[in-house]
Amino acid sequence: MKGNPPAEWSLVYNSDPAANYQVTDSRGEPVPEVERFLHRVGLRGLAPGSLRTYAHDLLCAFRWLATEALAPS
Repeated sequence: MKGNPPAEWSLVYNSDPAANYQVTDSRGEPVPEVERFLHRVGLRGLAPGSLRTYAHDLLCAFRWLATEALAPS
């Protein structure tokens, strides 16, 4: 693989009502760009399932970016 193994990136549930999900990087740290996006989307009052779907799709995207060595460090 070119970058970080994708399995190290994960989706974490948290208690923030505006953004119940975090995408964490290979170090276990939240990805700031995803954090901001999910927080703003959560403030719009979308259904929890919609927020979860956004978070999961972003996780998949960042896992792919990591395998291509393009993910933010």
